[in-house]
Amino acid sequence: MSDDDDYRMSHQAPDAESGSPLYDVTLNGTYPRDFYDRPDWYLSGHDSDWEAIGIIRASLNKPDRRLWIYRAAPRGVRNFNTGDWVSITKSYARDHGRHPTDTSQDMPVLAARVYAHDLYTSGDSLQEWGYVGPTKEGLVVFRPRKKPTEEQIEARNAARRGASSRARVARWRD
Repeated sequence: MSDDDDYRMSHQAPDAESGSPLYDVTLNGTYPRDFYDRPDWYLSGHDSDWEAIGIIRASLNKPDRRLWIYRAAPRGVRNFNTGDWVSITKSYARDHGRHPTDTSQDMPVLAARVYAHDLYTSGDSLQEWGYVGPTKEGLVVFRPRKKPTEEQIEARNAARRGASSRARVARWRD
């Protein structure tokens, strides 16, 4: 692993040998043939499952269809690399990047336009896909707010106190 992909750890994303492409999730037997008729049987419970199904259905037999992919990534990581786990819905990537207890540690979400033939599923999630295309620089589509320092909080509170005092004086003079 290089410095640009050392965030991956050992859980590897599917590819052409281990999964099915977005443009036909039934190839290689990942999902049964009834997937396109009864996608509700394959929901995972995420709020954006139906959005993902719409994207999957719209990509059927269209390997050159362009679509957006998303991923939460540690600060400083800007690329999508072959072998990365990605999502086809922004909300899933956003949820995946949330820290369980400290919002200041939430991860940014990146997006890139890719082709349907660059995405493969292992069949365990409608949301998670392996990216097999060329390295692409991602656009930051969500940037978490940084937690303010104690000094910033105090300065903000002092400014608010001052503004309300000035407003009271102005009302008294009128």
